[in-house]
Amino acid sequence: MRTFRAYRRGVGQVLYQSEYYVLEKRPDAIHLERTSAPFPDLGVLESESHAVCAVLDPHRHTAMVMDLRRAVGRNDPEFEDKMKVLRPNLTRGFPRVAIVVSSVIGRMHVQRHMREDRVPALVTLDETEALRYVSTR
Repeated sequence: MRTFRAYRRGVGQVLYQSEYYVLEKRPDAIHLERTSAPFPDLGVLESESHAVCAVLDPHRHTAMVMDLRRAVGRNDPEFEDKMKVLRPNLTRGFPRVAIVVSSVIGRMHVQRHMREDRVPALVTLDETEALRYVSTR
């Protein structure tokens, strides 16, 4: 299976890049990749989320692939509370959302979040399945 890094090379237009996220516009969808860098505090999490959402806003008419495979899991109560507020803004308005995770437990965790947020997203371990899903009209 190819990785988003290999797929990304020369294909998409980078719209936003930081230590925590890479956001690209590609022919098939908007692709948001979470890096492995941990957020040092909740203030950085919030400011990064707002920055990404501001760049996403003009592109919400297309599909989105979110790649969380490199993200380090975190479930402390303060982080969960902050993400509960921020998370819906990342996926709001996209007609199709596919989220790629690295483990079955991660898939279950993200599926629960999508149910809570009422986002009909495909959550998968298979990048090819995610790309196929967002390419369907």
